[in-house]
Amino acid sequence: MAPSTPRESSGRIRDASGSSAPCSRAKRAATIHSVMKTKLPTIDYKGEDARAIALLAARLCLLPDKKTVGQFKKAVFPTQRKTALRATPIIDESNKEIGMWDDNTTPRWALRWSHDIPGGDTALQGWRVAHVWNDCNELDCYTRLENLLLVPAAYAGLTDDDGPLAPYLRYHAFAAYEEWHPECRRRPEKPDDYDSFRHSWQYIDGEDGNARERVLTQLQKSQSERAKVLQNFIKNISYWDEASGKT
Repeated sequence: MAPSTPRESSGRIRDASGSSAPCSRAKRAATIHSVMKTKLPTIDYKGEDARAIALLAARLCLLPDKKTVGQFKKAVFPTQRKTALRATPIIDESNKEIGMWDDNTTPRWALRWSHDIPGGDTALQGWRVAHVWNDCNELDCYTRLENLLLVPAAYAGLTDDDGPLAPYLRYHAFAAYEEWHPECRRRPEKPDDYDSFRHSWQYIDGEDGNARERVLTQLQKSQSERAKVLQNFIKNISYWDEASGKT
């Protein structure tokens, strides 16, 4: 039997009508190349669809209780985010310890302990602790209650700096918490349709006037390395009486 001669492999390609026909390797390659050159549409974070998504997400978020926020004149803990150095002191230019590097642990502690949310970190399962100004990693911002919220984990990306919910959250923090905004950022502008969000905001329950005492007690009870570092800065509730200067 004579050996078969090599043939160019062929396949089938479906046209617009739904029927398929044989195509050569070169034609398939050209088709694939054409598909790969297709441009994706630009994402509009300020359009009507984005606003509708932001409004839905706002109704599902939980914000800090206003009276609880009022008990703290500064960030709950003097921490900044740098995961690789977590639980180690921050040293300033004069070789003085001014705070502690951390990951997302101390923002969780700040919200959970101040609002008396029981059950450890497992109580926040399904939730994400997010930052209103997540691009501002300052000592007096990272665990500032005005700068924190609980958002369903699936919606967390909407609070990112360029997310559709961010401008509403930032103006809410300014309007609800005595005109607060980071010193490193300008006063937020009020979105044109902000008033339509007015009845969407939900707050964490549980204000009892003892938020500072509760945070101090939990910090002193903890045996973690983070707590041991922070105990050097926070010795009594008067720590939260005076507002921080610009860091």
